[in-house]
Amino acid sequence: VVGAVSNITAEKEAEIALRASEERYRLVTELISDYAFSLYVQEDGTMVREWVTDSFFTMTGYTQEDLTAEPDVIGRTHPDDLEFVYSEIDRTLAGEETTSEYRWKVKSGTYIWVRVNRKPIWNDDQTRVIRLVMAVSDITSEKEAEFARHRTEERYRKISELISDVAYETTIDADGTTHNIWSVGPLGEI
Repeated sequence: VVGAVSNITAEKEAEIALRASEERYRLVTELISDYAFSLYVQEDGTMVREWVTDSFFTMTGYTQEDLTAEPDVIGRTHPDDLEFVYSEIDRTLAGEETTSEYRWKVKSGTYIWVRVNRKPIWNDDQTRVIRLVMAVSDITSEKEAEFARHRTEERYRKISELISDVAYETTIDADGTTHNIWSVGPLGEI
């Protein structure tokens, strides 16, 4: 019997430390965003998902099996936003940190608005981006409030255009002082 023995204690300790570091990183990303994930960029430019935080499944309704069956998360982007998302990814692959907002399909088939912060990670000799790390937040309620505000502003603008004389909103203080909030028409004639 011929054998060889190697001391791999340092390698095992480094492996354990790396796993602990990755776990801490995932925990922090879950605390500061709705979910986070990482894509490894292969030499040919193909991107492969490395990991995703568990909160992804809670937020989107997808399961690990869904991701295995259909790994292309970019393909879940709303068709009207796809060109924009690809341009943002290209900017990140060129080394720029990017933040963008767009619609993304969840398991129920509906779209939610997300804000995605992307950070490029370079290889050791800084010659190419090898990883994209992303933090994603659900901003659907923010967007719905923004759209509602725009609809209200548009409604008031249309009403104001239809009024032929004067329309205004004024507040009156307890001492009788008035403050004009907005007006349309020749207010000086009121």
